[in-house]
Amino acid sequence: MRFERLVEVFPPMYAAGHRTGGTIDLGAGRAEFIAAAKAVSPFADRLLVADLKDPSLSKVSTVTSAAILRDEVPTEAVPVIVARDSNRAAFRSLVVTALSLGLRSLMLAWGDRYPPGGPANVYDYDSLAGAIREARTLMSNAGSAGDLLAPVDLR
Repeated sequence: MRFERLVEVFPPMYAAGHRTGGTIDLGAGRAEFIAAAKAVSPFADRLLVADLKDPSLSKVSTVTSAAILRDEVPTEAVPVIVARDSNRAAFRSLVVTALSLGLRSLMLAWGDRYPPGGPANVYDYDSLAGAIREARTLMSNAGSAGDLLAPVDLR
């Protein structure tokens, strides 16, 4: 058994969005994200680029954010893809996009439900295992030898 030090970082997020009409400083958000990742990078074997479940924020995708870090930080960045948020076609696109951007590893998570009145919960798969099977098939078909990670409750 091999244990790794995984450190979670969050993609650039912006309070201003389509509803508020405020400005979004993309350059500053990217710079802050890279600086935060560089600060924790020496303490991690991999950086998990996680998605914060906050519908009030506009965010850069975890896949794009991991690709940004791949070019800026020596530690491998792994995007977290949440089954809750995508239908099958969108999920497949995220996996193929990550692989085409040269990201070797992916973490898949089921994702907690959004509260009523918020964004829709998709859950187009019966279980996280179904999403994992599909991602593994896509990775194999693309010739990717990377790792597929999933959270496990050790209790």
